[in-house]
Amino acid sequence: MSSVPLRPIIACLLGLLATPASAASWYDLSDHRWSFVAEGGARFASGIDVSSANQPNATKDWGGTAAQYRAEAWLTKPGALNLGLVLQPFDQTFRGTLSSTVTAKGQTLLAGQPGTYNVQFPNIRLTGNYPVWSRGESELRLGVTLIARYAEETLKSDQGRIKVVNTLALPLLNIEGRLGLGGGFAAVARADLLPAENGTGIYDVFYGIRRGLDDRRAIELGGRFFYGGYFPNEINRLNGRIAFNGVVARLVF
Repeated sequence: MSSVPLRPIIACLLGLLATPASAASWYDLSDHRWSFVAEGGARFASGIDVSSANQPNATKDWGGTAAQYRAEAWLTKPGALNLGLVLQPFDQTFRGTLSSTVTAKGQTLLAGQPGTYNVQFPNIRLTGNYPVWSRGESELRLGVTLIARYAEETLKSDQGRIKVVNTLALPLLNIEGRLGLGGGFAAVARADLLPAENGTGIYDVFYGIRRGLDDRRAIELGGRFFYGGYFPNEINRLNGRIAFNGVVARLVF
C-alpha cells in the first residue's frame, strides 16, 4: 500500500470533520459518556489469493473458519463528535493443496503439494466521527479512523516456508449510519475503508439490527465483512488478498 497517495486522502478525511455548527463547541467532551462494545462470533474466508510476482493464485478454493472477536470503547454524545478506540486481534490458518508453484525469498513451493497459510492482522484503531445528517432516530456520521496494524503472512509446505512481515499506520474513511425502525429497533452499518490500487486496500464493514435495551445498553446482531489486500507484484514478495464474511453479536453497555 506504499503507492497510495496519503496526503490527499488525509486532507480529504480531515475535511469531513470540519462541518460542526459551532467551532467553539464541537470538540467539547465534557458532557460525553463512556460506552463499551464487546463483539463475538464466527468468520469464514470467502476468497484467498496468495501468489508471488507474475504468478497465479496458489491458494485457489482454500477456505476456513475461526472465532471473530473485538473490543471497543467510545466517548459519545448525541449530535456531537464521537471518539472511539478499537482493539482487533486477528490470527487464522488455512490448509489446502497448492494450486500453483510459488517462488519467493529463495524458496520454491511446488504446485500439487499440501500447504498451510497463516495470516495475522492485529490492529488498533482511533476513530473520530461527527453527524452530518440526522432526523429523529436516524443519523449519518462521517469521520476518520487511524489504524496501526501488524501484518504477518506465512505460506509453507514440505518444500519450505515463505514469510513476510510488515507494520503500517494508515488513515481510513469512517462511515456510520443508523436508520430508526421504531419500537427500539434500528438498522445500523459502520465501515472503515481505504480503497487502493489493483483491487487492494482495507474494507471492514459491520451491518445489522440494533435493539436498545435502555438508554445505555443495546444488542446488535448482524454480519461483518472484511477485505484486506497487498499486491506489490515484486520479486521475493508475497501478494495477498483475503476476504472474510462473519456472523457476529455485539453487546453495547
